[in-house]
Amino acid sequence: MSNEELVNNKPKHKKILNTSGQGKNAIVPKSVANRFNWGAFGFGWIWGIFNKTWITLILLAINLVVNSVFSTIIPQEQLKTNPSLLLQVLPFCLIFLVVSFAIQIWFGIKGNTWAWQNKRWRNIEHFHKIQKRWAIVYGILCLIPFIIIIIGVILAFVVPVLMAVR
Repeated sequence: MSNEELVNNKPKHKKILNTSGQGKNAIVPKSVANRFNWGAFGFGWIWGIFNKTWITLILLAINLVVNSVFSTIIPQEQLKTNPSLLLQVLPFCLIFLVVSFAIQIWFGIKGNTWAWQNKRWRNIEHFHKIQKRWAIVYGILCLIPFIIIIIGVILAFVVPVLMAVR
């Protein structure tokens, strides 16, 4: 310690207490709470299980209920014979999508706080490292469809040209 630190009896660097895993009363560091959690946003209840954040199972429950209601109200056989039934349930589908998306945003906003409170982490760096992995995997999974589309578009133009050359 420097003389200044000894005189003031205050170290220059504050040691941050690890309060992770202590439940709702855990003090969440600002560097944890002030970040959007892409893993919670993208993976919802799957992320929640791994981070002991059971509230995320709400989205799974909503999906199961909605799917059960749809399959009960409109069996697949009826949709095949009467496609206009789909137009009747379209407003409900749109509402479901908006509600689901709003819940995902809520998970993204609150995800870091919940994960910090519900699971014990070695330290803040460990926490950020694991949450970053979730974000990277989500980013990769989001890119895959675009890559497939780009490859498809390229092939749609290249294959006819190659066939014409033969």
